Amino acid sequence: MNNDEGSDQRHQPKQPRSQETFNSILEAAAHLFGERGYEQTTTHQIAAEAGVSVGALYRYFADKQAILRELYRQEVTGLRNRVFEEFSVADIVGKDFRHLVRKALR
Repeated sequence: MNNDEGSDQRHQPKQPRSQETFNSILEAAAHLFGERGYEQTTTHQIAAEAGVSVGALYRYFADKQAILRELYRQEVTGLRNRVFEEFSVADIVGKDFRHLVRKALR
């Protein structure tokens, strides 16, 4: 398992086609988790929704929980990036962080 950055990913996609497969799995999982709920969704359903084999899914992720953690990681990274795009260091230092996050979310 590739655990260089605390990741649950088994294989880090490098080629465009691999990245497409990886992204398809994440998009399918996000859709199914939202539609059916995490507990009711299986890796087989995610693979089918993504249009990939179950083996391809397991090439990138150890299990369903690893997919969820990657989705979470991407959301947190996106939020962090939006906060840093929205505010300067001077805006952030000494301010109520919750207020800044609420403002960024708007």
